[in-house]
Amino acid sequence: MLHAIDNKATASQDTGQKSLKIMGILMDQAEFLINQDELVAFESIPELDSRNKPRHSLGTFSLEDQEIAVYCLSDELDLLDYIPDNRETCIVLRKGNRMIGLICNEIKELEYSMFNIQDIPECMFNDNSPISALCVYQLKDGISVIGKMLTADVIDAYIRLY
Repeated sequence: MLHAIDNKATASQDTGQKSLKIMGILMDQAEFLINQDELVAFESIPELDSRNKPRHSLGTFSLEDQEIAVYCLSDELDLLDYIPDNRETCIVLRKGNRMIGLICNEIKELEYSMFNIQDIPECMFNDNSPISALCVYQLKDGISVIGKMLTADVIDAYIRLY
């Protein structure tokens, strides 16, 4: 069953700026982060059509009169050609006018009190990685965490160059 995502951002009363909602995506034992504005929908793994699948995809399914290519990344961010048994969810990300499906274990809204998105330090930068930035955030219980941000644009570029 398809679950649409409400991407209506709220304006901060103090600054008037749009506040971001960061979502956690679990792939095996690794958690990655994505801006909720890029997330269109999520559902249990759809029935995929593998007759005319794009390179490296597991197949396609239809959403909003568009064929969505579905991919699966390992927790090490390698493209997989199968769906691991523990994966139960397909998220749909919007990249411009296109959409991309990504298979993961689960998706959840993070409970954080503040966050700061930062560029990847030069010593960690890798052209062959879909990680676009680091996000330092503080959980509601006060624990600070560093997360790895993914974006639809960077995932798309990564898959095309894979």
